[in-house]
Amino acid sequence: MKGFLEETGSLIKDFWYFLINYIFLIWAHSPIIPLTSDTNFPNLHFPEENKNIRLSLFSFYFGEYAFYFMSWSFSEKNFRLLKKLALSSLEAFNTDDNSPEFKQKISDFRNHISSLNSADLCIEKEALCRKIENDNARINKSDIKLNIYSAIVLAIISIINFKTFISFSFDFSIRNILILLNIYFFINICAIIIQNIKVKGFLTSKIKDLETAQQKDKFYLEQLYYDSYFISEKARLFVSYICRIYDYVQILIIIMVFIFSIGLLNKHPVQYSTNSSETTVITINSENFLNIYSKDRIAFSEVLLELQKNHYSRILILSQKEVSSEIQQKISLFDRQKIYYLIDNTLSENEIKIIVEE
Repeated sequence: MKGFLEETGSLIKDFWYFLINYIFLIWAHSPIIPLTSDTNFPNLHFPEENKNIRLSLFSFYFGEYAFYFMSWSFSEKNFRLLKKLALSSLEAFNTDDNSPEFKQKISDFRNHISSLNSADLCIEKEALCRKIENDNARINKSDIKLNIYSAIVLAIISIINFKTFISFSFDFSIRNILILLNIYFFINICAIIIQNIKVKGFLTSKIKDLETAQQKDKFYLEQLYYDSYFISEKARLFVSYICRIYDYVQILIIIMVFIFSIGLLNKHPVQYSTNSSETTVITINSENFLNIYSKDRIAFSEVLLELQKNHYSRILILSQKEVSSEIQQKISLFDRQKIYYLIDNTLSENEIKIIVEE
């Protein structure tokens, strides 16, 4: 029983963390009043420690770039009218071999290997080679995931976005705002894929430096350490690019679910009375409508007469395709009644059903 309660509590806690992190994900990417982290760029993560938290009035993302307008940094305690961040330029990714941090690391490594014997140097060499191999594998996996995401974007999401954009109309409904956000994040995915392809180069050691070195075995280890360090930074950056794409894809899926949900909720059928004493159904054939003495034309004229007498409160016109302009023109003369036109694919090609309610 105790184990069951502990497992249940752990599941509840994990679900709670999952929910909070999704809220932080959406909040960080909101164009209005986003809450972001300059360190994690841009999502806050719970329950991890979050540094350099920033609250902005507006934000704009373009791939790896983020622009925050009228933002306040809680860690720096300062206000910025515009703050620009780029994923590849964050301090977390050190790509400068002249930086004090890297120089200190090289100095510490030299001191470490200075007193090692040949056997220990071989062990250090194997460890560095294995680390380089693992980091190169991470980069290759990132490339594979990038190709998968590119295929998803180009083949699936682009088709869905095209269909949703066709249904877009220029008004400020919730559905249309979500469609615009969907296109906005879709553009961000395309941008970060291109930016990942054009990612800046990383430093590597040079063979000619080894040729002029006196202690080649130890200098070779320094070069391996040099390469290992920058390949590791490159792998971390590539993984971060994939994580950014993953964030955008998650947001796109959430927005698409909301768009389709709103579309389904808005498909309400027209409600009308089914009481036979108050509702009348007239069936006419549009093919015979041109003949003014046909039964169909006479039945339609009787409907117009009752409308003129204001006997009907609502009228529903069902047809397989759009009714002729002549019928619409005659019906449109009456503005006191509620008139609905609906497409019914179960009807035959020329069949028109007119349902009137007194």
